[in-house]
Amino acid sequence: MYGISHARHSPVYALQMHPANPSPRDQPLPLTESTSAPPSSTITPAAIASIVDDFYTECRKHEILGPIFARQVTDWDAHLAKIRAFWSSALLKSGEYSGRPLEAHRDIEGLSPEHFSIWLRLFGQTARKHLAPTDAAHILDLAGRMARMMISNGAVSRPRPV
Repeated sequence: MYGISHARHSPVYALQMHPANPSPRDQPLPLTESTSAPPSSTITPAAIASIVDDFYTECRKHEILGPIFARQVTDWDAHLAKIRAFWSSALLKSGEYSGRPLEAHRDIEGLSPEHFSIWLRLFGQTARKHLAPTDAAHILDLAGRMARMMISNGAVSRPRPV
């Protein structure tokens, strides 16, 4: 099939071709913005709270993710409040969240791309239970971009020297 290569629309290509004046289209979106349709009324603070609470209940029971969370999270109430604030800021532009998620994930020993894959699958299942399909697609678009950003920017652990 003929057409424009996706690589030509990447920010790296745009900066190489037009370093002094890259187009805003060619810049990566901030983490809290999405290319999917805007959310509808099913994304509410209550829906976000339900998604976060149900999702982390499942994560804590998961045979692979559960032990990672058990090592990292000592105050679940505070963790859930922070994650609710993140998603409220990302989806509703509430401005509630202040934090550095990339740095926080860099400190998790043994975190791998496979863990993000499991996280996304569970998160998708939970979001689809609570939201209309277009809203679930919107939140999953953001979650997928967050996972890719964390993986590409070094949030996954490297083996530590013994």
